[in-house]
Amino acid sequence: MRLKSMILMSLVFVNLAFATPALATETLMNSDGATYHGEVVEVTDSTVVIDADWPPLGRVTLQASELEPRSWWQVRSNRLGDDTEARLALAKWAESRGLLVQAVSELRKARRDAAATERADAEIARLGTKIAEDLVARGDAFLAEGRPAAAQRYFEIVATRYAKTDVAATARERLATVREALAQAARARKEAREASRALSAFRQQASAWDADVKNIRLHVEKADEHGAKVAGHARSVRDSRHLRERRTHLEAAWKKAEELGLPPEGVAPDDADRIRDAVKAKLLATYLRLGESELLRGSVARAEDWCTKACDLDPEGKENHALHGRIIDALLLSGAYGHAAR
Repeated sequence: MRLKSMILMSLVFVNLAFATPALATETLMNSDGATYHGEVVEVTDSTVVIDADWPPLGRVTLQASELEPRSWWQVRSNRLGDDTEARLALAKWAESRGLLVQAVSELRKARRDAAATERADAEIARLGTKIAEDLVARGDAFLAEGRPAAAQRYFEIVATRYAKTDVAATARERLATVREALAQAARARKEAREASRALSAFRQQASAWDADVKNIRLHVEKADEHGAKVAGHARSVRDSRHLRERRTHLEAAWKKAEELGLPPEGVAPDDADRIRDAVKAKLLATYLRLGESELLRGSVARAEDWCTKACDLDPEGKENHALHGRIIDALLLSGAYGHAAR
């Protein structure tokens, strides 16, 4: 009997151990960039107490007013449980800090309460329109810079994800304009190439052609040397430096390749196109690699700068638009996308 009691007590202990959730570790950031990782042990309206294992500082009290808004939102959201009114209040606070995606997240949790569904749905619709307006404004900023390829993904996202908003019609109109502009630019480039082939009187002298091709080849070789020194993840400062050096040489090679005239007699006219295509492919891949590495490091604005260069270079590239979509998602989560002025 005693053994049986001990077994039953052990089972109860095990069940209680698994039924009691362990404190999860969290990563918090102050507005000055200081980062803390560890178990949050207490949250009040004005402070957060964390047992920081990194930096190894032990118990630290952080002021809520000094926390980066996303960290303060995450801490509060994780501890609200089924308190619908508190979630609605947190959604309003998140919106006031420009965290519209996080506000929608809180509203979606609040709408599970039947008494709050109608209110939450109305707010979700309003915020969806606001996000769509901000994205269209950011796309318009790229259009104003004469960069339709960079603007395209913003309009596509609004037209698909926010199709039920009033803004979607504007996005679709912009998208049609952008696609027509890109098609016209592609036709113009094709016509220019064909016209160049027809002007045999402007064929380069063999010596000039050889010098230009040699210059391009040297830049490409230097670029490949730097590319070979980049690790697979491309996240270190050293890797970033080599990628940038690779980009510098490839941009110089691309400039020369763009300026190549018609080859001399005895050289196939398509040779210039083949050179351009080879350099363009390498430069495009480098821009995308730089964009991906910046995104992995959390530098979303820099990632977008590199990605838009890739979009400008190859407006129809699927990889460019796929990366741009991931960057825009990161911008949405950061709350920084609303600043359309660039």
